[in-house]
Amino acid sequence: MKLSCFFLLLLAGCSTWSWDKRELFLEICDSPEERVRGLRGHPALEDNQGLLFVYPLPRQCSYWMKDVSFPIDLAFFDESGRILEIVDLKAMDEAPVKSPGEVKFVLEMRRGWFEAQGIKNGDVWNELKKMDW
Repeated sequence: MKLSCFFLLLLAGCSTWSWDKRELFLEICDSPEERVRGLRGHPALEDNQGLLFVYPLPRQCSYWMKDVSFPIDLAFFDESGRILEIVDLKAMDEAPVKSPGEVKFVLEMRRGWFEAQGIKNGDVWNELKKMDW
């Protein structure tokens, strides 16, 4: 798996992030075009691989799973890096899922990743606060 993540880093513009002692391989979606595309047509996520959506300012947003063929977990973060809500999204589901308030970051990970890591609503990802977005 490490080897395939390495190639994903090279090919997909991923970067390595840490969350406590966890190593994550994330594609950063910080432009309007990248946020619209998201996981559409993307191969299934591997362990510790995901997409981090970054908004210039906190805002209410919604997500759907159009043309995404695998289930994911999605976490909505406020400006301080605190998780407001983690939701499960079903493959190919076009029903919009709205953020529970204004968010600055959204993290999409493989289904079950947050639970397997013991991460829950209210937890803080300090690395998000350190970055100069």
